[in-house]
Amino acid sequence: MVAQSAEQMSFDFLAQLPVIVQRHTGQISSDAGLLPIREFDQKWKLTARMAACLDDCLPGRGQSLLSMLRQRIFGIIAGYEDCNDHDTLRDDPVFKLVAGDDAPGEQQALASQPTLSRFENQVTPSMLLKLVDFTINTGVERLRQHHGGQLPASLILDLDSTDDPTHGHQQLSLFHGYYGQYQFYPLIISEPTTRHVFVAWLRFGTAHASLGADDDLMRVVNALRAARPDIKIHVRGDAGYGLPLMYEICENNGLSYTFGFSSNARLKRMTEALMQRAIEQFKATGEKARLFECFQYQCDSWSMARTVIAKAECHNGGTNLRFQAPHAHRGFQSPQRRARRSQTARSPACRPALHLADEGDQSRRRDHHHHPTSHCTTGSPMAMVAAVSRRRQSQHRVQSASLLLTLITGNPARPGGKGAVRADQAKNQPDPSKSIAAVEIERVAKVGE
Repeated sequence: MVAQSAEQMSFDFLAQLPVIVQRHTGQISSDAGLLPIREFDQKWKLTARMAACLDDCLPGRGQSLLSMLRQRIFGIIAGYEDCNDHDTLRDDPVFKLVAGDDAPGEQQALASQPTLSRFENQVTPSMLLKLVDFTINTGVERLRQHHGGQLPASLILDLDSTDDPTHGHQQLSLFHGYYGQYQFYPLIISEPTTRHVFVAWLRFGTAHASLGADDDLMRVVNALRAARPDIKIHVRGDAGYGLPLMYEICENNGLSYTFGFSSNARLKRMTEALMQRAIEQFKATGEKARLFECFQYQCDSWSMARTVIAKAECHNGGTNLRFQAPHAHRGFQSPQRRARRSQTARSPACRPALHLADEGDQSRRRDHHHHPTSHCTTGSPMAMVAAVSRRRQSQHRVQSASLLLTLITGNPARPGGKGAVRADQAKNQPDPSKSIAAVEIERVAKVGE
C-alpha cells in the first residue's frame, strides 16, 4: 500500500533471456477490485445522494463529506471495518482514486482515523432519518425498474431480526441469552423480488424482535402509498412479530399479513389429532407428511378472534409443529368502523360462528403456569367454519395449505399438485353463507396469488 522500489539488478542465469530489475517510482495496491464498484456508484450516484443527507458540522477540513463517506464505505466493502486501517489506506492509490476529491495524479492523502471518527460521531438522528428515507426511496426506484417503470399492484414486505455478533466493547453490545453471545440485534425490512433492504436499524443486543417495527413498517408503507395509493401490501414476519400491536397496526392501516405464532401448551393440545395424523401418514408412506388445520383463536389481550393456521410435519428428522396468523386485506378502516367491528366480534350473536368449544373446553381455556395470558384461546379446532358443510371445510383446508406455502416460500402451489387452488375458486366472490374464517382464507389466497 506504500511505494515499492528496488535497486537495479541483473541476473544472467538465463543465457538467452537476461533479467533486469530496476527502480520504479509507481505504487502498488491490492484493492483494485474497488474500481468496478466505484463505476457502479458513479452510474447510480448512491454515495453522492447519501452525502446530500448529511450536514457538515466542521467545515474547512481538507476532505469533503463525500470523500470521507466514500472512504468509509469502500473500506468496509474491501474488508477494512476499523477506522484505524485508514491511517495506512489514506495513502493507497486505489483508495485515492475511488474516494479522493482531487484529479488523478494530484491526490492528497485521505482522511486519517481521528478525522473519520469525528465525521462518524457528528451524525445526528435527523441525518439518520434522512438516510433511512434515502434507502426507502431507492427501494421504490428499484421496484419501478423491476416492474417496467411502475410500481406493482401488490407486493410483500419481510420483517426480520438478525444477530450481529460483537467482539469488543462497542456501545449497546449486550449479551443475548438465546444466541449465547454479545451482539447487536438489527431490524431488517426488505422486499423479496428486488431483494432491496428498505430499512436496517442497528439495535442494542437484547432488544425484542419487534422493537420499533411498527414505526419503521409504516414509514415504508407511507412511501410506497405516496408513489401508488392503491398498492396492496402484505407483511410477513416470524413469531417475534406475532403480537397484538403488529396485528392492529396492519389491520388499522389496510395491510394484510402472515405472522408466525408462538406455540404453547393449549395450542399443542388443540392440534394433537393433526400431529397424530401426520405421524401415521409418514409411517404408512415413508415420505414426509405435512398437514394443515385452520381455526379461530383469541387471546385475552385481543379485541377479537383471529384466524390461525397450524402446520404439522413428520419426517425422518422428527416432528415439527408451527403456527401462522394470516389476515386478509380489508382496506383502511376508520376508528369508528374498527370500534363497531370490535363490538360486533364480542357480541353474543357472533359467538356461535367463532367459538364452538364445549363447556369443558371453556373451563380449561386458561392455564396460568403453562399458558401465558397473551396466548389464551376461546375457540377450538372445530371452529374453522361454522355455517358450511363438512365437504366445504375440507376444501378450505386444502386452500389454506396452498396459501400458507405460497406466503411462506413465495412459490405458489403447482396447478393440479398437492394443495393447489383452482383459479376460478380464488376469483369467486365470497359466499354470504360462508363463515368469517372461510372468507378470510379466500381473501388471503388472492394476496398470495
